[in-house]
Amino acid sequence: MSQGNQSILSPQGIRIFYRSNLPSSPKAVMIVSHGY
Repeated sequence: MSQGNQSILSPQGIRIFYRSNLPSSPKAVMIVSHGY
């Protein structure tokens, strides 16, 4: 399932994932959740 998500998230989605790692970007987590 991870592979399919990566395809839909696109390169921009990867950047959001990295931001989600930072506790200073709570909004990024919301965006990632939507991608799922």
